[in-house]
Amino acid sequence: MKKYKVSYPFNLIDTISIDRETNSFIFLAGTGEKVAKHSGYYGYFDTFEAAKKSLINRLKTEIDLNEFRLEQAKNNLAYVEQIKDPGC
Repeated sequence: MKKYKVSYPFNLIDTISIDRETNSFIFLAGTGEKVAKHSGYYGYFDTFEAAKKSLINRLKTEIDLNEFRLEQAKNNLAYVEQIKDPGC
């Protein structure tokens, strides 16, 4: 059977072969290695479209989080810039 493996840290989609699968795990062809279908680093999908959508969604979430962090940093900078010397 064929699955699409998403490597989230590297933003890659590869095709792999598996022997079998359960609801939570796949078993790699050849080695029989048991691998979780979804983790922080990898995801395994039945179609290329589902794999690509998962990668796009993760990247959109990362962008939203970074935009929020940037706004927080700007607010912190503005606050610090207006601080006056308390000894004056």
